[in-house]
Parts: sequence; C-alpha cells; structure tokens
Amino acid sequence: MKYALLICLIFFAQITHAQTVDNIDVTVNPQNPSANQQASIDVKSFALDLGQATISWSLNGKIVSKGKGIVHFDFNTESLGVASVIDIAITGKDGEILRKEVIVKPASVDLLWQTNTHTPPFYRGKALYTPQSTITFVAVPHLVYKNGSPIDNKNIVFTWKKDYIVQGSLSGYGKDSFSFEANVLKKPTIVEVAVSAPTENLNSSTVLSINTRDSEIVVYENDPLYGILYNNAITSLYHLVGNEVKFTATPYYFTTGISGTKNLKYSWDFNDGTEQGDNSTDQSIVLRREGDASGSSNISLSVENPVQFFQKAVLAIKVKFENI
Repeated sequence: MKYALLICLIFFAQITHAQTVDNIDVTVNPQNPSANQQASIDVKSFALDLGQATISWSLNGKIVSKGKGIVHFDFNTESLGVASVIDIAITGKDGEILRKEVIVKPASVDLLWQTNTHTPPFYRGKALYTPQSTITFVAVPHLVYKNGSPIDNKNIVFTWKKDYIVQGSLSGYGKDSFSFEANVLKKPTIVEVAVSAPTENLNSSTVLSINTRDSEIVVYENDPLYGILYNNAITSLYHLVGNEVKFTATPYYFTTGISGTKNLKYSWDFNDGTEQGDNSTDQSIVLRREGDASGSSNISLSVENPVQFFQKAVLAIKVKFENI
C-alpha cells in the first residue's frame, strides 16, 4: 500500500534578512510512509551552513529534538487519516530563524486486477493475464475524513496511467476501474493509479508492473465413475494398465467469450500419423488397447483460440501399454 504526503512550507517574514524556504530541502523517507510506521526526515541546504545552525524538531507541537547540526529526525506516523505535524526551526549564527512545516497524513490505495481468462472449476489459483486477454484493474482507496469516516469513491479523483501515459478519458471522479486488452508483445505493462480527495488535501498512488503469461493446456484422466480427476494431471508419461482410458484436455488462461472456451480448437496427433479431432472442439479422446501386446504411443495435443490467435498451447504425452 502506498501513502500520501502533503508538505506545507511556512516562512515567518518578520525575521529581517531571513533566508527563503527555497534554500531548504526536505526529504521524507520512505517517500510515502504508511500508518503507524517509522519514518524519517532529512534537511539540507546549499545556501546555509546547517552544521553550525541550531535545529529544533517539534512533533505535533512538542519539541522532541534540538541541537547543533541535527539534520535528521525519526518519528512514527499516526493511524490512517491522522496527521503528523513536524515543525523544523533552524536558527543561524546571526539569530535568523527559518521554519518549515511538514504534514504527513497517511492515506492509501490498493490496486487489484482480474482477467477474462479461463480456469477450471475449483481451481485455487488466479486466472492469469495472457496476450489479447482483457484485464481490469480496480482501485480500492483508503481515504478518510478528519472524523475517521471513509470518503466515498464518488468524491475521489482517480487518475490512471498506462506505461506512464495518463488515460484522460478513463480518469476522473469515481472512476475506480480501468480495463484494456493485452497486446501480443511479451513485455511488462506499467499501470499506475493516483487518488485524491481535493476537499481534504489527501493524495495517494500506487503502481503495478504486470507481464503476460502463456496459455496452458493440461490433460486429465476422465474416469467413468468419478469424472475428470483434476487432482492428477498427466504430464509427460502415462501407464495404461486397463483396456482403455479417456483423456480430457482442460484449457488454462484462454479468453472466455459468450460460449466460454467452447470455441477453442483441439488437434490430437498420434505417432503413427493419424489425427483425431483435427481443429475440432472435442476436448476428449479415448485410447484402447489392441490385443494383449505391450508398447507405447506418442500423443501430441495443440489447442488454439481462433479469435485471439496468439493464445495457443501444446502438450506431448507418451502412453505406455503395460502387459495385462
């Protein structure tokens, strides 16, 4: 989670010949500290000799550190929505005083995503992002009013960026989701969302890099009694001890349309040159033993999406026929 930082600079003009606040640089680390987290502030100047200056650090109105050349300050942030006010008073050799005020008010945003790709029933993993699939990002901001109540999304401005380019038409008040279709190049896509509540001076942002993955095909034994045995994927070798076996191919991470994955094309090829279901929608084949002889058969399966043609997968299996 990322958190917002609001910096206010206060210059007391009654000091004669005082330096301007532009001569003082303030760095907060981490840049966007989270709630109830240890953070630090450093000050530096190319115009003032801070090593010879007396620097006072106050946290929420109480002086907690003071001394010559103290340019570093550690503190703990408050809970979500509660500001930490740090006042920095710098007194030079000639008695001039320069002040800066830093306000750290935690506010966060989570970035979630999902795709329209397929996974089988009861699959515990996530449907992955593949070429030409559609991915949807949803921003979940954690911005609160001073009384602690959450700010409704309709009062929050969402600014979306894709590969560092602002998506103007998809940004604005209440626009907490962002969708696009993956390209065919296997390179990371950078998505960033910035959220702000202008009336509360709250801001936060987060960024996510996501890569496309290849579609996959997995073959399972289809038992006449128990159905598809999803707990036992057939990878490269299968031992057939009975008279026949039914294999069912299950696609992973192919785009689902109105008809689900029924539009996918399956091609089963055997080592003897025969084909079964070439470019058909049949996910299953049945292998039968011929006689009592032992031996083996090499099977290859290719699956393609005829619409999103960069979504394809292949698999090779060797079936050994054991003596009965």
